[in-house]
Amino acid sequence: MKINTKQVLIFFLILTYLSGQFDLSRLGIFNIELEVRYVFLFATILIMLIICKSDDKFKPINKLTNFFFITSLLYLLLLILSFFNSNDSTVASDKIEHVMFLVVLIGLTYLSIRLFNNMDELITTVMKIFLVVSLFYMLPVLISVLGGDSRGSIGVGGPNVVTRILFFGLIAAIYLYMYYKKTFYFLIGVLLFISIILVGSRGGMISAFICLGILMLANIKKENFMKINYKLLIPIFMSLPIVYFLWDYLAEVYTSRFLGLVIDDLHYAGRDTIMENSIATIGENPVWGHGLNAYAVEIGGNYPHNIIIEVLLELGVIGLFVFLPLIIMSIVLLRFLKISVICILPFYILLVSMFSGELFDFRYFFLWGLITLPLLREPPLKNNLQEDNNIYLKSLLRMNQQNQR
Repeated sequence: MKINTKQVLIFFLILTYLSGQFDLSRLGIFNIELEVRYVFLFATILIMLIICKSDDKFKPINKLTNFFFITSLLYLLLLILSFFNSNDSTVASDKIEHVMFLVVLIGLTYLSIRLFNNMDELITTVMKIFLVVSLFYMLPVLISVLGGDSRGSIGVGGPNVVTRILFFGLIAAIYLYMYYKKTFYFLIGVLLFISIILVGSRGGMISAFICLGILMLANIKKENFMKINYKLLIPIFMSLPIVYFLWDYLAEVYTSRFLGLVIDDLHYAGRDTIMENSIATIGENPVWGHGLNAYAVEIGGNYPHNIIIEVLLELGVIGLFVFLPLIIMSIVLLRFLKISVICILPFYILLVSMFSGELFDFRYFFLWGLITLPLLREPPLKNNLQEDNNIYLKSLLRMNQQNQR
């Protein structure tokens, strides 16, 4: 497979998103405090300059994508300006770097997607990269559980971070199976689905189940939905030994983390106190908010683990008014799941951000929004493969139903 410069650009761009706040000193090898995202960001900018120098022009893009891009930047600009509304400029300044980094990252993403002649090449490249990355997350999860751990982990990332990448990989596996019709992608998708449960992140599991359910419902009215696709029987039967081998581990984590802490006896893990304090603080200045990094300034702690609460704390109703179109667009994309399964991803990020994380963890929302919105003009698939998609998703959800029994 020939790799062109644009694909290399996308590779480093995605690595910039994935690197988060990972510091080289955490490896114990380098005696230097340097977050790797800056290395990948520099590489991304350098490659883009090389591409632009070769007279590659930016392609036109639909108005909805432009609106999403401008609205995202407007919201981030308001956040930067809200620094002057903070009661503690020292604490507020801790977040400025993250916001400015997001401005640059979103700008690079917007320019990168406009370098591609068609969305088919871009989406396929992105999905392959995320699938490969998800394998590096999936394998340690499986090994840790098989080694006796009570839930899956990778050692260097929290469960919420790991679950997000695994779900991206799952959607990538579904997409690539639809695209290439190779059993390998189906089996990898099954393993990724199992790994999501094994990690045991309640918010991640709930969001994944909801999104897979939406993908099912989006296609349930098709006339050929109930027809048997015999081509899928082979990968389905091939996946059964995998499910059987991991069943006991799967059932144990699912029962303890999901049924035990969500269904039988809801465990808030302090989120109820965080929510109560946040709402009280929002009420003190509901219109303009309390400025940048308001949760740390006014309440103490890192962040409220809910993106809507974070918006209201920092920018009040004014900020929510600017942020609301982004939410609406992620919901509107659900109407276009028949175009591509990846249209579920902005909504998925919105869902998981209701349970955990902060604005910088929310960065994937901007990535998937900018990648999926252009699809409303140009479908990425060569032909309609939704029948395979329906049956594949149905088999994954059936595994979940068996766990509940």
